[in-house]
Amino acid sequence: MLVRCFAVVAVASTLTSCPPSVHVTPSGSLQSGVVFRLSDGINGVEIPFDVISVTVCKKLSDPECIWIWDTHGQQRLQMIRYGAKYKGLSDKVRPEGLERGHRYDVDVVAKHPSTFLYGFGHFEIDEGGTVIDASQTH
Repeated sequence: MLVRCFAVVAVASTLTSCPPSVHVTPSGSLQSGVVFRLSDGINGVEIPFDVISVTVCKKLSDPECIWIWDTHGQQRLQMIRYGAKYKGLSDKVRPEGLERGHRYDVDVVAKHPSTFLYGFGHFEIDEGGTVIDASQTH
């Protein structure tokens, strides 16, 4: 019993001392705007991150992908709207229009005091213009 208690304490302290990871959840539509919600990968809580890079690419085939938006800098964000201008970020590749019937990948890099955090998502735009989060299927 005592060994089990020590094991539980050790695991709990390890999990709480780990830096958070970034979970990226695509949502929205072509009509209302495509957004990428950022959450803590451990607890699933939406929190702001110091985002330093956002890259979106259009999938042509596996593994071929064309960058259609690439922005860098540093901006504290909890949600990223596709193609939006942010004070601390500047576009390296200007955003192209998203299209119905296509698959896309989004990669986010955030800065943590002692390391960099990486997150990604996959999404599709259906024929009605709605974002379908395909992160769980890829």
